[in-house]
Amino acid sequence: MIRFVSASRVVALRITPAGRWKRSRWAGISVDEILEVLDSGGIIEEYPNDGPYPSCLIFGRTQEGRPLHLVCAPVVDEGRLIIITVYQPDPARWEADWRRRKVR
Repeated sequence: MIRFVSASRVVALRITPAGRWKRSRWAGISVDEILEVLDSGGIIEEYPNDGPYPSCLIFGRTQEGRPLHLVCAPVVDEGRLIIITVYQPDPARWEADWRRRKVR
């Protein structure tokens, strides 16, 4: 199981790579919203074999209730959280609770 660092305990937050961040900005997702999701959300999928660090998919809602998915790699021992990508889930691909993928 992936150990997770809440936003209030993160020493360093890294958002990478730049191309994915640009897509997020175009979708109107702010750093404040990312932090809100980190504080309110929970892990819905784990990817323990990802490299160089295991990663996970987090689902949470912003203070305004906007659903967001965030893929990140918590590096707990170093107090770092690497944000890989963040997006608003597509209703065509996710169930209404935003936690389960639709079966195709």
